[in-house]
Amino acid sequence: MNGIVDLFASLFTRFTARPRPTGVGLIRGPEYDTMPGSWGATADFMAQLAQYPTVAGWAHVCSELLAEGKRRGLDQHFRAGQSMQHMIFSTVSHHGLQDELRVTVAIPTDEADSAATGARLEVSLGRVNRWFAEPERLTIGPAADAWPLLAEYLRDLWRATRSAPVPDGLGPGKL
Repeated sequence: MNGIVDLFASLFTRFTARPRPTGVGLIRGPEYDTMPGSWGATADFMAQLAQYPTVAGWAHVCSELLAEGKRRGLDQHFRAGQSMQHMIFSTVSHHGLQDELRVTVAIPTDEADSAATGARLEVSLGRVNRWFAEPERLTIGPAADAWPLLAEYLRDLWRATRSAPVPDGLGPGKL
């Protein structure tokens, strides 16, 4: 666990030493204020997190999901963000979710091994942090099914928050 603490300490030092706009968080810069920029910042975070064996599998799966979504152009339509155990997608243009609907990709709470192996993950749709309340919907499945599962949830998020047609990039496929 000390490796993860060290990672956050180094990130804190690195990003607090830079001038930042007001309201920008720990791993943020001006580039994060765009939807595509949020995907890049989240991918950078996952790449750094992947060096720690206790969460390497989780970070790898998240990195693959981000790369596939970006390849499909979804970084133009959704905002991405992260915490240690969650990767979050929303349709809002601003940083800092309150009670807005979001899709959360997480390590199943009863499966600590999944953080290291990336074998299983949970995807949920809800309005608050996954740790503080039950989501409106939740699916736990193998990482091999990560993209179709995430795409299904992102389609539902889009339909619930936007009147425009669902982005083409949310079609079927596998990682």
